[in-house]
Amino acid sequence: MIIKRILNTLFLLVTLFSFSQQNLYTSFSIPDNLKQNANAVVRDDATTIILQSSQSMLVTEKRIVTVLNKEGNDAVNAYMHYDDNVNVKTLEVLVYDNFGKVIKKIKEKDFRDVSAVDGGTLYSDSRVKYLEYTPIKYPYTIEFNSEYETNNTAFINSFFPVTEYFLSIENSSYTLSFPEELVIRKKEKNIEGYKISKDLTSTKIHYSIKNVSGIKPEDYSPNFSDIVPKVMFASKQFSLKGVNSEVENWNEFGTWMYHDLIKSTHDLSEGTIIKIQELVKNEPDNIAKAKKIYQYVQDKVRYISVQVGIGGWQPFNASEVDRLGYGDCKGLTNYTMALLNAVGIESNYSVVFAGDSQRS
Repeated sequence: MIIKRILNTLFLLVTLFSFSQQNLYTSFSIPDNLKQNANAVVRDDATTIILQSSQSMLVTEKRIVTVLNKEGNDAVNAYMHYDDNVNVKTLEVLVYDNFGKVIKKIKEKDFRDVSAVDGGTLYSDSRVKYLEYTPIKYPYTIEFNSEYETNNTAFINSFFPVTEYFLSIENSSYTLSFPEELVIRKKEKNIEGYKISKDLTSTKIHYSIKNVSGIKPEDYSPNFSDIVPKVMFASKQFSLKGVNSEVENWNEFGTWMYHDLIKSTHDLSEGTIIKIQELVKNEPDNIAKAKKIYQYVQDKVRYISVQVGIGGWQPFNASEVDRLGYGDCKGLTNYTMALLNAVGIESNYSVVFAGDSQRS
């Protein structure tokens, strides 16, 4: 009798779980408050990151999004950036109709695969695979499953549940697991006013958020990124394109970049050094000399981007830019710095981020 009751209880729990899961694939179960100001609703977004070591990271995501109208198509976000350091393990999409029935299965080979850089780049190993799907009718639901492994641990995905206007969140979670010997730093932004749960231990970080109604843009409102919650993470010990490092603060970051990536690239030939010294010898001061050198660089070289491996961060040698007559932002910056150094003018190599773009 007791065994029978246990079996009946287990059956009921399994049934309830299956029913609740099935409810995520139809718009009928979306709470009314989440449909307001929403073109799409994230039903569940679970990101799991396992830092296996400072040189290996496994990232898994399961994202279920119900798209209510055509303006919500962009909220699907079914894509994956990759390069030679990323091993794609899983990439697939299931499409459901409004009643929760699977109407299409899309495998990795069916994703569009294109370069992830613009026309100004001569060559790069950065690419992106993305879903190209035209719905037959609305609403519909997309389930996006992805998993990849990488030896780049310098950049850990953030917990960023609300990614755009007119997007509601039913449930979103983020879990970061790591060995106890790794030191993980985090920075929380704009989490006040949101019901965010978090659980922090010596080897795991977990955040979750539920029932966030869509945000409607307003005139003269702050930047979107300044009003939505975001938690950023970084490991003190990391690997970037095969270069290992340990960085505690910005000073150590700058020291690492200079000594490991930049210092060895200031290798102008003796002939170029003599030429540039001759060019500025009659200028009255360092400002005038710098202007002459900037004009020299502008007349001599042109911008062409080549970003492969650590080349996305490490500039070409100054001698190569001088010989070839071209380089990317890092290469041209570094070349100009080497020319200034050749005539005794101190300058500093700087890395600047604007939005999602890195510039040197």
